[in-house]
Amino acid sequence: MERTDPGLLTRRHIMDAGVKVISERGYAGTTTTLIAKRAGVSQGSIFHHFGTKAKLISCIIQSQMGEFVQRLRERIRDEDDPLKQLEEVGTIYSEMGEQMGSITGVIATLSKPTGLTMEEMRNQGLLDLGQLLEVIIERGIRQGKIRRIDPWIVVVSLIGVVNHTVLRWHMMGKNFSLEEAVKTAVNIVVEGLRSR
Repeated sequence: MERTDPGLLTRRHIMDAGVKVISERGYAGTTTTLIAKRAGVSQGSIFHHFGTKAKLISCIIQSQMGEFVQRLRERIRDEDDPLKQLEEVGTIYSEMGEQMGSITGVIATLSKPTGLTMEEMRNQGLLDLGQLLEVIIERGIRQGKIRRIDPWIVVVSLIGVVNHTVLRWHMMGKNFSLEEAVKTAVNIVVEGLRSR
């Protein structure tokens, strides 16, 4: 039987606790003390595994974005229509709503001058998502299904509208259907891309 590294399990447990605390308190209200308490570990364990709160948050973002990109790749593997592939972005955001809302809020907070730089955020998987979407859009343009447009404008627009929708859902106390709101937001972007 394969043994799992206890250190990896502890790291995962701390990161899961971090997502929950960030979801409840936001980045500014999140402390390593609260994360340690939620994870059932000492603060020393957090610093042993991650070094700083910022590095812990960086690992959380990287993990969540990696999971998002992996899910997207799996979903679009057998779909040839680039517009339908782009619609899957909304589906996955809806499925990962709680996690992605927390991560979106953290990314917005960390993009301020006091936090991580854009280069650091790119290194956390955000660039992977952007590049994947860019490939989908470029293929759609070549196939004539997507009108000629700068793919990065679409990437920023799509991610921006979905992130804003998820953040609003969180800020409004989750009092509306995230699935319907994200589906509508993505549909607006996708319909604007469609070749006429």
